[in-house]
Formats: sequence, structure tokens, C-alpha cells
Amino acid sequence: MSKDDKTHLKELADRGELAPVQYEETRVGGPEHKPGWVAVARLPDGRKAEGTGRSKVEADQNAAAALRQKHKLP
Repeated sequence: MSKDDKTHLKELADRGELAPVQYEETRVGGPEHKPGWVAVARLPDGRKAEGTGRSKVEADQNAAAALRQKHKLP
């Protein structure tokens, strides 16, 4: 089973191969029972990327995937 990108980045940070990633989520509309979310994944050096999703978890995972792709992280 493959791991999601957020888990992968956390494991890299746990091994000291990457600084810990910080996540910030913002609700962006939609009905109360089905909100949309935007998450920003940010490294301490200023590199960041954004992801969206129907839940905070999905938005975080998409932001982590975007961070890996945009900044060519392992």
C-alpha cells in the first residue's frame, strides 16, 4: 500500500531528512454540511504550496502532494 504525500513528508521530517511541514486550513464556502477547504503546506524556509479538498484532511493531503511536486521533494 502506498502512503499519501502528507505521511511521506512527515516520515522524512521524523528521520531528519526534511524540516517539519506546517499546514494551515481555511474553509472556503459550500453548504454547512459540505464545506470546501483550502490548505497551505509550508516549510520553514518559505517554500509552500496550496491544495483544496472537501475536508481538511483531503486539502492537507493535496497541499502536501503539490509541495512535493512543485519543489521536487523526495
